Amino acid sequence: MTDNLKTVKQSFIEKLGSVNTEQELEALRVEYLGKSGEVTNLLKAIKDIPNEEKKAYGASVNELKNEIDGELTTTIE
Repeated sequence: MTDNLKTVKQSFIEKLGSVNTEQELEALRVEYLGKSGEVTNLLKAIKDIPNEEKKAYGASVNELKNEIDGELTTTIE
């Protein structure tokens, strides 16, 4: 599962580099943090993770979510 996290993070970083407008930035936020976004889907997948791995997986996904949110906030400023 950590490969999925790395893939999502790398994809986000690549797309963030090509953002030029606030509308594109908002679309990127929705794509990753929205109701059906990439990170949201990773959080939904926690139900499929073995119990002994859930805590670490959840922490990793939340860390990724915070990193993406921070990058978006920094880019807005």
